[in-house]
Amino acid sequence: MDNTVNHKQRSAVGRRPAGAHCLVTLALILSFIFFSISVASAATKTWITTTGAADWFVGTNWSPSGVPGPTDDVVITNANTYSVLLTGSVAIADFYIGGGGAGTRSLVFSNWNTTLTTTNVTILINGNMTCIGGFSNLPFMSNRVSIACSNNLTIESGGIINVNVKGYNGAPFSQNGSGPGGGANSGFSGGGYGGRGGSTGGGATYGAPEGPAYPGSGGGGSGGYGGTGGNGGGAVQIQAGGLVTVNGSIRADGGYGGGYTGGGSGGGVYIACRTFAGTSGVITVDGGGASSLLNSGGGGGGRVTIIYDPTLQTNQPIPNVRFSAYPGLATYNGVVGGRMGGLGTVYFPEPSFYSGPTGDTYYPFSGVLLAPGLTNLSFDNLRLNNVWVQISTNNFCLTVTNDLQIVGLTNTLTKLELTNAIMTVERNRFAD
Repeated sequence: MDNTVNHKQRSAVGRRPAGAHCLVTLALILSFIFFSISVASAATKTWITTTGAADWFVGTNWSPSGVPGPTDDVVITNANTYSVLLTGSVAIADFYIGGGGAGTRSLVFSNWNTTLTTTNVTILINGNMTCIGGFSNLPFMSNRVSIACSNNLTIESGGIINVNVKGYNGAPFSQNGSGPGGGANSGFSGGGYGGRGGSTGGGATYGAPEGPAYPGSGGGGSGGYGGTGGNGGGAVQIQAGGLVTVNGSIRADGGYGGGYTGGGSGGGVYIACRTFAGTSGVITVDGGGASSLLNSGGGGGGRVTIIYDPTLQTNQPIPNVRFSAYPGLATYNGVVGGRMGGLGTVYFPEPSFYSGPTGDTYYPFSGVLLAPGLTNLSFDNLRLNNVWVQISTNNFCLTVTNDLQIVGLTNTLTKLELTNAIMTVERNRFAD
């Protein structure tokens, strides 16, 4: 009775149009169906072809069978040494590679525009990402490692992104090295990139310290002795919407040249993220040197660029990650160091990284240090060992309150170079 009265008292404004209830019900049913299909289609795809090299896009290489889709997690962790060939861009959910057990699991990128788009990336121990290389001037840039993740990327201890010698080719007999900074075919010339190649015909620098990564250039071939120049280091580009953690390594080093040739320049590593972290990680873009005591030119160092949100980064501890853009060792008349290339660059959007981890007196960076606002650095104690640091900022001041040590100044190439700058050691204790 009450229900009838209430029903009659409903206003016209409050009534649903005819058929509306059916439409709402139908919409809910369809939404449930689409949601159910989405959930049902999400899966964990596990790579099962654990010998040799096989194609990502062949469905029978996965369990359950079928090429992974946008909602699928991808797991490449079965033990053994094998490679997964990625020849085109893919979009998936979470991605894992590596893991315990014998062997190395590798994801091999082919083609410059191939990108792995994910939610999260984890490179475990025994996990490796690399690319095909080297390559010549045509096409201009052929292959790199390119990753775009909406959340986080983590390289665990023992995991690696390795594009050593995956850049432009070194030159054969009497030819110039490939790439914008290819070494000349005479003068035993190294390739250039972030730093100029060694020797009189050393390759030029190119690219911008704060820009995306290019590959390194090849060393020049011998002008009359039959040697082959070293390849340049490859290119790595990472874009992450969250945290990038490097506890393992990223390496993009140039290759060694043969006798009377040039080493390849270091490659390029570009990382853009919200925040950056790491404990005992390593990122290197070192130039290649000489494979013998014959006359040769060293490759220049490459470029490392880490872009992050400076405001958010203040909530993170200063990462304990070593960055190196060292030039390749070279020889002249049997003497090591005669025709070295130039230092590459290490760039951050602000200078706090260059302070080093708290309480760590060992300075871990090699390269030309670049950051907006890099006007001074202060240390209680500073020890340089097997590093080469160059700061060319005008009116820069380096202050060391207690001890400054530069170790191995004569036997290695440990250097501290300050251009248009001053250095103060407050307690005046200096050791070499």
